[in-house]
Amino acid sequence: MLSASYALLKSLSFFEKEELQNLHITGIELIYFVDTASTQKDISEDTAAPTWKITTQNNESFYINAYGE
Repeated sequence: MLSASYALLKSLSFFEKEELQNLHITGIELIYFVDTASTQKDISEDTAAPTWKITTQNNESFYINAYGE
């Protein structure tokens, strides 16, 4: 599982590629995430993946899979 510091480094790389500047990271927490965006019906069961949730000063959230690549 990725450490919080490695997840931060990965997010900084993403921010640079997307040319997101002047972002201030205000929080990082380990959560269990279920991606419901790709489903069209109610989910009765699924697998939640450990994910680092990184929050910025304007309350935007970015997610980094804690399992790695």
